[in-house]
Amino acid sequence: MEEFNACINDCHMAPVSTSGHKYTWCNNFESRPRTWQTLDRFLQSSDLLISGNLSAHALHRSFSDHSPIILSWNNQSYYGPRLCRFQRMWTRHESFKAQVLHIWQRPRSHPPIIDICMKLKSLRYALKQWNSTIFGNIFTQKKDLENDILRIESSLQAQWDPSSHSELQSFKAKWHEIVIREEIFWKQKMGIRWLKEEVPLLFIRRQGSSAIHQAAINHLSSLLSSEPHCVREELLSLIPPSIQDDTNAFLIAPFSIDELASAASFIPADSAAGIDGFSSSFFTSQWRIVGNSILEAANDFLLHKKLPGVYKGFFSSSRGLRQGDPLSPSLFILAEEALSRGLENMISFDARFSTTKATCPSHLLFADDLIIFTNAARKSLNLILKIIDIYSQSSGQQLNLAKCRYYIKSKAPRERNRVIDNTLHFIRGLFPMTYLGVPIGPGQRKAAPFLPLVDRIKVCLQGWQGKLLSQAGRLILIKHVLSSMPIHLLSAISIPKSVLSKIESLFANFFWGSSEFATKNIGFLGINFVVLCPKGGLEFVN
Repeated sequence: MEEFNACINDCHMAPVSTSGHKYTWCNNFESRPRTWQTLDRFLQSSDLLISGNLSAHALHRSFSDHSPIILSWNNQSYYGPRLCRFQRMWTRHESFKAQVLHIWQRPRSHPPIIDICMKLKSLRYALKQWNSTIFGNIFTQKKDLENDILRIESSLQAQWDPSSHSELQSFKAKWHEIVIREEIFWKQKMGIRWLKEEVPLLFIRRQGSSAIHQAAINHLSSLLSSEPHCVREELLSLIPPSIQDDTNAFLIAPFSIDELASAASFIPADSAAGIDGFSSSFFTSQWRIVGNSILEAANDFLLHKKLPGVYKGFFSSSRGLRQGDPLSPSLFILAEEALSRGLENMISFDARFSTTKATCPSHLLFADDLIIFTNAARKSLNLILKIIDIYSQSSGQQLNLAKCRYYIKSKAPRERNRVIDNTLHFIRGLFPMTYLGVPIGPGQRKAAPFLPLVDRIKVCLQGWQGKLLSQAGRLILIKHVLSSMPIHLLSAISIPKSVLSKIESLFANFFWGSSEFATKNIGFLGINFVVLCPKGGLEFVN
């Protein structure tokens, strides 16, 4: 102990002042003898000691024998007035629903959407006053309860009293409820970027209304606008109508209360609140009160297409949905359907595009990766570029020439290559090409395109210390990790036998604990490697 104290002095360390519970551990016996001890201490350097802002606070014990301790650094900063936002912890108070019901029962004197905005504004001020007078500050309440618990525990340490013990349990129950509210508060606050939202807001408040309007117009117009393009009629004519009358009637029908409730339930409860201060958790928790008003406002907007507010700076949104929007994949598929049908109608039914006498697909399309099969005649290439250009003008998507390649047999005449270069302006690619992870090329498949698969397996084996694993552990890794790596290729094409033999050899050497190039004799038969059986044995997948 003397050496430990000497080390503390040599490092110029000093104890951190601790508040709250005097003792940080208790055996929690229901009756005497009950033991309390101070087991936790903190040390700080001389630099922190000069500032004097580091402190520790021992909290009340709930279930554990040890008291939780908060080590805090007090840094006083002012970021301006805080916005009044809905707190999910308010819903745990018994009088919260009455506050919402009192505001929502007022007669409507405005259109539905404006009426909701007015009620939310009134409710925000009412909840702000209710929070300060009835709900109260949970941190102050928690501190008062901890002081009461500390006072009763101190008296129990001096003399055991059953009534004091009962009072202690009551205070602990109240403290536990406050802790739940505090947890909800911090969980909601961590989901909101308070500093990043409030600082720009303080700057905007100092500007005039015209400056705010112009800033919003400039930002949204640059975000939602793009180069002008129009949908070509010849492209739309390729898509036959597929929506039936009853489906169309369902899509344009007014919203139902169940549809809105289901949509609201999918919004995360801890998502950021709107400009009115209310997050989705308010509407979902009070849906029985506010649901009908939301339904009237939604159907009114569906009918009149108007929102409350001042209309400034009209511009059309030409960019469409941003990446990540839930509707983006569906709209992208609809747009790609027009391109796919255009290529199908032009190539499949026109003999000029035929490459061989055998049946050949016109194209392969997966997301934004497109392969077109055609002959190399100039007229065929120009027609393909025409349909792609029509699609680009209609959708706003453009070809990335740096990623575009054309593939032709190696013995093709130079004149043919020159025609393709001058027409397409693409870079010539060499076989085998890789499409969706599968090597594609003419002729007999060779082992070279599949060597990256073997290299990936080797990388996995190098990261695993086979000698430190049991044979059961190696068996699990082979069956569930290594054996699954070639599944994608095996489901698409046939892998050369030489590559399969190499993979099986790697599996066998790893299972028996030998290196990649060394052999391992098994038993007296002198077997150099394990043959992976299709059935039975160790249940390896061959």
